[in-house]
Amino acid sequence: MRNMASMMQKLSGLQGKMQEMQAELEEMSFEANAAGGQVRAVVNGKKQVQMIHIDPALMVPSEADLVADLVKVAIGNAMGMAEQEQARRLSDLTGGLPLPPGMSLPF
Repeated sequence: MRNMASMMQKLSGLQGKMQEMQAELEEMSFEANAAGGQVRAVVNGKKQVQMIHIDPALMVPSEADLVADLVKVAIGNAMGMAEQEQARRLSDLTGGLPLPPGMSLPF
């Protein structure tokens, strides 16, 4: 029971740090590309798409499906970068805090 009280105390101290981390992540942007940079996507730390750039050379009606796939790849890669940064920061923030299996922050 003593360990649970200690863990709860640590968790309450993390609340402010979590809010600060989330605010920092929201200000960050993550850029990824596909097809050697012909398609670029930028997302923010809230995983909202901020910008899509498609090289005009790809804008051929017969290539519409390919362009759509490249856009999905670029967005997926940018989202993955945002998730990795969030996970890294969360790990740094909660280092040493014994969370029960399956439990993650933020709740």
